[in-house]
Amino acid sequence: MLRRKDAELEGNVQEQVSNPETEAPSEPVSEAVASAEEKAEKRKRRRVQDLERELEEKNRLLEEKEKELEELRDLYIRKLAEFDNYRKRTQREFVELVRNANADLILQILPVVDDFERSLKALEGQNENFSAFAEGVRMIYQKLMGVLEKQGVKKIESVGKPFDPEKHEALLQVEAEGVEPNTVVEEHQPGYFLNDKVLRHAKVIVSK
Repeated sequence: MLRRKDAELEGNVQEQVSNPETEAPSEPVSEAVASAEEKAEKRKRRRVQDLERELEEKNRLLEEKEKELEELRDLYIRKLAEFDNYRKRTQREFVELVRNANADLILQILPVVDDFERSLKALEGQNENFSAFAEGVRMIYQKLMGVLEKQGVKKIESVGKPFDPEKHEALLQVEAEGVEPNTVVEEHQPGYFLNDKVLRHAKVIVSK
């Protein structure tokens, strides 16, 4: 009897091993593994996409900052150039102001110079009694002109020169034989430069 039971038990075991239904549980395990791998792959792809978007955003911000930096650099260069031009201009204006600080005073002295010149012309051809007086006036005139020349004053040459409205003031035009038109033929009042800038225009008569 015991042998028969053992044989039956052994037969049942063999049926269970050989029966396909006993192998079925292996399939759900494989599917679960595949599903888990697929989910992990999806998470990995999402993570890569997130990192790519984050990198694109950082690159965009970097480009914006680089553009702002370039604009600020250009603005700095422009402001620096403007300041340099302003500094040079103010220096020129200051130097010009210093050089021409005495312009008003010299303008008031020029009529005295005119009087000296007229006096010297009036004394020409006088007798010997006036020679010493004329020489004294000439010496005073020369000293005065020497002082003015040291201050940058220089007489404008006019007679025989082409009329230049920057330097001359025409009183009238006259017919003059053998003279080119618009030529200064007579000087009524001399003009003067102060440091190469016209201080007083020469009053002249011009040929037609």
